Amino acid sequence: MESSEFYTPKKGDIIWMNPKVGSTEENKKRRLGLVVSNNQFNQSTLLVVICPITATIQPGATRFTLRDSGEVKGQVLIPQLESLDTRNNKVEYIEKLSISDMAKIDQIIGYIF
Repeated sequence: MESSEFYTPKKGDIIWMNPKVGSTEENKKRRLGLVVSNNQFNQSTLLVVICPITATIQPGATRFTLRDSGEVKGQVLIPQLESLDTRNNKVEYIEKLSISDMAKIDQIIGYIF
């Protein structure tokens, strides 16, 4: 696993991330996220926009269920976009989402905005 000092996440990367500074005790565990911001933005700002990933599966048009073929299981919570400063948070790469699944998520993001 790589730290954010050497690793700039790319669009479609599924990552582990540390909680935000000042998080409540219940939210201090590492969380999963999907990077949805483009690579040029990520490299030039050292920020990434992510959608959190939850293990809880629920119906909803703005949730995307990850395929069972990957290492990470669960749902991408698309409306809960957040930015993450990779300089101040330990970020670790897990795996890359398929291009076709990323395209579906981009469509849902486009629907929201």
